[in-house]
Amino acid sequence: MIVTKFEGINRGLIKVWFGEKSILITGELTMTPKFYADIVSIKKWESPFEDEIITDEVKKEIIHSIERFTRTAKVKVIFD
Repeated sequence: MIVTKFEGINRGLIKVWFGEKSILITGELTMTPKFYADIVSIKKWESPFEDEIITDEVKKEIIHSIERFTRTAKVKVIFD
C-alpha cells in the first residue's frame, strides 16, 4: 500500500489517499510539528469505498505507509 497524496485538513484531521481510496484520520497537530494520529479513527474508507472493511492487517499497512511517507516530511505522523 502506497500513499499517493497527503493533506492536512486542520489541526485535528488529516486526509490520506492510497490511489483512488482515501481515509480521514483524527489526531492533534502539535507545535513540534508532529501530528499525533488516533489509531482508533482508522475505521472506514471515504465514499465510494465506505462499505469496504478495513481489517487489522490493512490498518497496519495504512499506518506503516503513512509513517514511511512522512518520515522525511516537515510534519511527521505518529500513531497513538
